[in-house]
Amino acid sequence: MKSSIVRNCSPLVAEESSLGGKHPFLVGKETASSSLKRASLKRTSSSSKEATRQVSAETLIDKTLVNHRFSRVVESYHREAVAQRQIAERLVELLQREVGEVPVHPHLLEIGCGTGFLTRPLVACLQPGCLVLNDLCTEMSRCYDDWLSGSSGSLSQSGSLDSPSQSGSSGSLSQWVPGEVHFLAGDAETLLFPGGQDLIVSCSVLQWFTAPETFFSRCARLLKPDGYLAFSTFGGDNLKEVTALTGAGLTYRSLEEWKTLLAPHFEVVYAGEEHLTLTFDTPLEVLYHLKHTGVTAIRREAWTPGDLRRFCSRYTEAFGIPGDIASGGRAASERPASERSSLENPVSSANHAASGRPSGVPLTYHPLYILAKPRCTD
Repeated sequence: MKSSIVRNCSPLVAEESSLGGKHPFLVGKETASSSLKRASLKRTSSSSKEATRQVSAETLIDKTLVNHRFSRVVESYHREAVAQRQIAERLVELLQREVGEVPVHPHLLEIGCGTGFLTRPLVACLQPGCLVLNDLCTEMSRCYDDWLSGSSGSLSQSGSLDSPSQSGSSGSLSQWVPGEVHFLAGDAETLLFPGGQDLIVSCSVLQWFTAPETFFSRCARLLKPDGYLAFSTFGGDNLKEVTALTGAGLTYRSLEEWKTLLAPHFEVVYAGEEHLTLTFDTPLEVLYHLKHTGVTAIRREAWTPGDLRRFCSRYTEAFGIPGDIASGGRAASERPASERSSLENPVSSANHAASGRPSGVPLTYHPLYILAKPRCTD
């Protein structure tokens, strides 16, 4: 399916605060940094692009539809959400690098925990004394029910969660969380969460919020004075290929806009952005990827066969990657079978590469990362 992931980093903006000396973030043996190295991500420099459009999320985002679409992909999300997995690892890496020492067995609140891309490494690193997990979709809770019970794996590799041993921990979740664990299903913009948090985290979620400034105000009250808010969301280039052809998509805030929303209640410790490019063999696989990761949650209309043909033709024409550089320089038939889609025809792909016709198409993700601490109120 995915032949390669290229991470294209813009100059990251690190805002030094009065943290004093940087101390190691409490980590286990398996760090997010080593995970990124294993993924063989290529980093190159690029300039950042500012978003100029105002967000009209209130008129665009139907939370009921979002809930419905993500609830349908619990089984496939963990397998398909390659970019979201890398973004979660990156967020943990930034926490390790930028945040000073945290309390022993801290209180941790995660917003939009999904299938656990961010949950597992944070739990292994921090061993929180109290863990509160939230997701809009009630169905996500079963991922953690299995983990809490100490089963060898929550869902199979073709389903959702990896086994605990594959996620950097082994045994039950209770082994890594000495205190209480709670799963609160529902809209994080309206739910009531317990206060006294040392860390509030969220990965690839806040783009779905209709009033993030109100949410930030609540977070400031939920955090201890020396606590931290850490989150990733997406910028204006996210899924730009699909948006260019369909005109459908979220209107994303820029990094500066997020910092402005945070300013009344938080001091930004770190802010940065980058671009991740996934390469697929065909535009059809791009659509399957989006469907199985819930990204189509803002579109109600069904496509006709004609719509699908036109989309695939235009996508290949506009964004097709020449055969000699697609798939990281390899024809699709040369990739391991595990990296190929069941829909792929290896001979056809190889012939496309040899003929100079496009043998791959890109899909861009544009993650933004922010770490912040509450402003002093005295």
